[in-house]
Amino acid sequence: MKKFTKLYLRLLLYIVILNVSIVSATLLFHEAGHFFIGDYLGCKNIKIIIFDSSLFNTYTEMNCPPSAPLFLLELGGFLFVIPFSLFFLLLLGSFPEKNFFWIILGFNVLISLSDMMVLVKAFIFIFSFTLLGTILIIIGENLLIDRFLEFYKNKIGR
Repeated sequence: MKKFTKLYLRLLLYIVILNVSIVSATLLFHEAGHFFIGDYLGCKNIKIIIFDSSLFNTYTEMNCPPSAPLFLLELGGFLFVIPFSLFFLLLLGSFPEKNFFWIILGFNVLISLSDMMVLVKAFIFIFSFTLLGTILIIIGENLLIDRFLEFYKNKIGR
């Protein structure tokens, strides 16, 4: 019994560490998307703030010309994460980690929502995308844990 408990605790630790790493990378890719789109559109003094302790937030700061399309700047973060998420889905084949695609996509929807709230303030929009992001994360975590448990059961012969 101890062997199985130890294995499952290691699995839990592995999943938690992977989740923290993937969510952190998603956040960095998202902010990098704002950075590169801002640079492309001619914005100046672009800075990615990884952690602002006064706001307890991560964001990208820039000075853009008035002609820069705000919608494209806001959408840049979301679009930059898509290839990162597709990497997991398309290149990891039968590995359980391929289900991080859903988690990354869901988290990307949630963090992009704060960007889009600058443009759209309709409650139904905010509620729908919050629900969508949360559901995608739940699906991803469920599939990830299920596939890992299946893998471990095959490994230990039960």
